[in-house]
Amino acid sequence: LKEELARNPFHSMANYKVGSIYQSKASTELAIPFLESAIQANPGLLVAQQELGKAYLSQGRNQEAIERFKVVRDADPQDDSIHYILAGAYKKAGQTAEANAELKIFGQLRQKKAESDRLYLEKKLSKKQEK
Repeated sequence: LKEELARNPFHSMANYKVGSIYQSKASTELAIPFLESAIQANPGLLVAQQELGKAYLSQGRNQEAIERFKVVRDADPQDDSIHYILAGAYKKAGQTAEANAELKIFGQLRQKKAESDRLYLEKKLSKKQEK
């Protein structure tokens, strides 16, 4: 990855991967510049947006984290996990109303998914019983 970045310092995926590796090793201060470079090169790289949000959050940069998480949420509003993560960030920032709103959406999406899974299993079981 370092060789790739030496050839192309604006390679979004290589920057993301290096940043993600540093983040997984709790080296947030080293991860952030790579993750920021990844997003600068490709703002649509949602995994980098989310990883940068987590890095900011671990450094107490709550508002910056919230902004990254909102980008991910707005790009994929049906992803229940980002609502949960965003709720936690809002809570850390002391924004209780926003945290509760995100938790409510999270709960609704989880309930919708559980119902969909239940219907799928019922349909699959009824097909097996017909055989």
